[in-house]
Amino acid sequence: MDTLPRVPSPAGLTTPDRVFADNGLTSLSPEIGRLTRLRTLDLGHNALVAVPEELGKLSELTDFLYLHDNQLSVLPGALGISPDCATSTSARTV
Repeated sequence: MDTLPRVPSPAGLTTPDRVFADNGLTSLSPEIGRLTRLRTLDLGHNALVAVPEELGKLSELTDFLYLHDNQLSVLPGALGISPDCATSTSARTV
């Protein structure tokens, strides 16, 4: 199972954008919820079957959450996608 080995420290986050696209990820660590300053998160073109509830902690995620081209069938309720956040998915995902 391919997973993001280590989520960057929030203190070391110098940009509000993170791209984890095209990495063959099949899972995402719940630690992603520690990156509360993210405004854009690109998880597209992976093999994710689920995303952790901790994505709901990303209160600044107001620009884009890319989840297209994954194997998702549902999104966690805790995600609480902001109305200002455009969520990109494909017809074969959520």
